[in-house]
Amino acid sequence: LAMYASSQTVSVPAAGVWGSWFGMTTKVSLFAAQPHLLPILAGYGVLTIGGPVWVLYRCNYAWNKHTSTLNDEFWSHAIEHPDVFVECITHWSGT
Repeated sequence: LAMYASSQTVSVPAAGVWGSWFGMTTKVSLFAAQPHLLPILAGYGVLTIGGPVWVLYRCNYAWNKHTSTLNDEFWSHAIEHPDVFVECITHWSGT
């Protein structure tokens, strides 16, 4: 988006007699003609990068909690029923 926005041009009146009397125009960068668009582009960059990072950071606690719960449940079941655990490993290994 930044490359697209920075490559856009707008037509503005040419300087001097050519622009005021004859209606000639010249092309300038959009950001040169509209400098208030720079904070909007910067804000968009912050949101597109910072938004997903913020979501991932907030979900980190839940992921760690669920990982611990799943590990604890798996190993408690493996210790309580070792015959089922060994049979599953034997079946999955194909031997």
